[in-house]
Amino acid sequence: MGDNDGELSLYTVSEVYEYEDSLGSEDPPWLVITCISGELQVFVYWDTFVAANVWTEEIAVAYRFDDGDWTYEGWDELPPSYTSAWAPSPRSLVRSALGADEMTISVWNFDNEPVGIAIFRLEALDAGLSKIPCY
Repeated sequence: MGDNDGELSLYTVSEVYEYEDSLGSEDPPWLVITCISGELQVFVYWDTFVAANVWTEEIAVAYRFDDGDWTYEGWDELPPSYTSAWAPSPRSLVRSALGADEMTISVWNFDNEPVGIAIFRLEALDAGLSKIPCY
């Protein structure tokens, strides 16, 4: 749990991650669920997001919970940092994550090349969401 402008945030650091190329640093990705202006938001902070399409500021993201099917979702970049992306449908993502032990996020660049993969442990998600005021 963390604090974001006076509102609680739930975050987890990826325990398993790898880069498919030399983009980004060795810092692990972060998954953050928080409230911003009363709205539920889901962010992923990951240095490999510099691989986003510089014209559209979009990046291709797929996520999977436990051993389930992949769900593909294009997350939008947050310029100008190119280190974070936000989920356009955060409630849908969080509902899918509830009850799961882990979430795998895979990222592709604008050339449809794999950039990286990260696995987030979700053991505290159920309890943590109860403390986020906009959930």
